[in-house]
Amino acid sequence: MSDYQDQIARLKEESKGFNKIIQKIDELKDSNARILNFSHHDLDGVTSAVILKRLLERYANVDVTTRMPFEFRLTPDELEEELEGEDYDLLIISDKGTFAYYDDFLDQVNEVMIIDHHLKDGKPAKCIVFNPSLEEEVRASTSLLSHMLAAHFGVADDYDDFIALLGCRGDYIIDPVKGRIPSFAEPFANRARQKFNQLFVKIDDKPTLFDSGAGEKTALLNQVGEVLHVSLLAHLYTPLSEEVNVDHGPNLVLQALSNFAEQEKKLDFDNLQDFLEIIPKNDQISKVFELFKKDWSLLEERAENAIFLEEVEGVGIYLVFSKEAPAMQGVTFPAILPYVASAKLGELTEKGDHKAALTMVFCPKDIGVHISLRGGGQILSCDAIGRKLVERVQERRPKAKNDIGGGGHELAAECVAAKSIETHVVMHELLNIIKDLTEDPTEFEAGSE
Repeated sequence: MSDYQDQIARLKEESKGFNKIIQKIDELKDSNARILNFSHHDLDGVTSAVILKRLLERYANVDVTTRMPFEFRLTPDELEEELEGEDYDLLIISDKGTFAYYDDFLDQVNEVMIIDHHLKDGKPAKCIVFNPSLEEEVRASTSLLSHMLAAHFGVADDYDDFIALLGCRGDYIIDPVKGRIPSFAEPFANRARQKFNQLFVKIDDKPTLFDSGAGEKTALLNQVGEVLHVSLLAHLYTPLSEEVNVDHGPNLVLQALSNFAEQEKKLDFDNLQDFLEIIPKNDQISKVFELFKKDWSLLEERAENAIFLEEVEGVGIYLVFSKEAPAMQGVTFPAILPYVASAKLGELTEKGDHKAALTMVFCPKDIGVHISLRGGGQILSCDAIGRKLVERVQERRPKAKNDIGGGGHELAAECVAAKSIETHVVMHELLNIIKDLTEDPTEFEAGSE
């Protein structure tokens, strides 16, 4: 038995949520049940949706409908709209947070299953929940959790391994260049490396958006992950290019990866061009990637003059104030600028002679302000800073408290404030947090969330 199989066996012994989901999937087998899956629209969420759909259709022989709206939380309005005129037996919420109000959805569907890795915001009491981070943070991805379920039922093949690996890369769980892999993901990473070693090998090439501070090094996994991450934005390029015709970027990636597995495309490709030639929907995926690279170059110029604010516990804190690329200017998130800024972390660390660097990207948009935090060297927590910023702005503008939100993890966090909240209020509170960091950084340290 492999280390990964051992880990899954231990999980079955120790995790009530894992066992309840196993039991439910067994009950679904050959039941003609209709399943509705709402999944996050990022790479981890999309790959989770692919794996769960393949698991339920192959093992349980049930129909699965997937939806990936452009918000992190599943809202009552989104669910109500989808349920209108439809009858589903089970709602699965994957990679969209663990919120107490998800219990309320049981008024609309018979059962709710949550598969997630984010820190909880209230604990659902009535839903079936599989989340290793319910009590304390466990660095995982929902694609990995979904793969564990597929592996338990014996249906996880090489394609599921590849798709889960992409999700882990997208959520910064597996980094083949820096060698950063949290202990929870190590058994799966070892399994994947044995099958796809070419994806893990460091290569001398232009860094991707995942390669902050890595110099002129990357890996094929990062290159493929970047292409698919960018493809999630394809719909934003549709109005700007006659060659792009995509209504929903996450669906483009979902269909491409699903077809990739169904058509049993070769998995031994050894460079990015080979992958681009065999991935389904490659005409749209390649064109969007070409447009993205032009936007990246534009934003590199805009982010050139990062402003040094302060050094706290050896971490240099820098402010980048800039507009986004035109395709991203009208949406809250996703964005490109945060990745451009994070690619400068290594350079900023070296030039400032810091232990690490942390970038605060302040980006005025058509719909409000997007603040993105990257880095911190696992000394300061981006998530702790982002959460405190939300809290402070809500205190300043209590009537608009629902117009700002955000979160993330130690190395990356986002905060979005709608236009109802003045830009100067957000900036003022961000600078106040810098002041607090210099006086007492304790509540902002990594592990303090």
